[in-house]
Amino acid sequence: MSGVPNGRHPEGPRFHQRAEDLPAPTPSVFCSNFIQCAIFHPVASVQRIINFVVYEETYAQKLTRPRASEENARMPHAKPTAIMLAAIATIYLVTISAQAQTSQKGISMPTHAAGPFDVKLTPQDDKLDPTLGRMTIDKQYHGDLEATSKGQMLTASTDVKGSAGYVAIERVTGTLRTAKGPRTGSFTLQHNATLTRGAPALSIIVVPDSGTAELVGLSGKMNIIISEAKHSYDFEYTLP
Repeated sequence: MSGVPNGRHPEGPRFHQRAEDLPAPTPSVFCSNFIQCAIFHPVASVQRIINFVVYEETYAQKLTRPRASEENARMPHAKPTAIMLAAIATIYLVTISAQAQTSQKGISMPTHAAGPFDVKLTPQDDKLDPTLGRMTIDKQYHGDLEATSKGQMLTASTDVKGSAGYVAIERVTGTLRTAKGPRTGSFTLQHNATLTRGAPALSIIVVPDSGTAELVGLSGKMNIIISEAKHSYDFEYTLP
């Protein structure tokens, strides 16, 4: 076949083999890492589809046609169905490749910010219930995030030792050091935490669309680390 050196099929046996002698096609091999190939090597992927469809059609012919002459068996004849499938696959591959490349351009990879922070919690006497509490939050962030925050925390205690919960909202204002330089603005963090007989579970996320100024579009999650009575944070975020 034109364009194939030495008459060798790029994906399988030699073209001049008789159809009756061809092994069954192997879709699992063809589909291996298909998405990555389609995105990064669309032209090669199209050729692989065309080769595979033609080869599969040749294999199918051996089940339905009588033994052909040696000359006819040298060149597989793709049916119109195979040609249509190859054309559809070509259009599909080009489309998803363009969409994937466009999508990747707009995606920001997660980045980490870390450093210590100081916090002051001031209990408020609301006298609602002895198991419920409220505190104001006053924080100073250092390191990759140089900022202050103000917020409120609601707590709930239980009669079981080591079981409790809290929720909190804090508004952070300051400068985040990024790979593109410092970005200044503010955003809101939402806390949700439980302690189940000593086993902690904590979730701190950026409230969607809460970023302002140079932090518009900020999203992410924060983890708090307490070691030797000192607090630090690990902030995984994305920023357009």
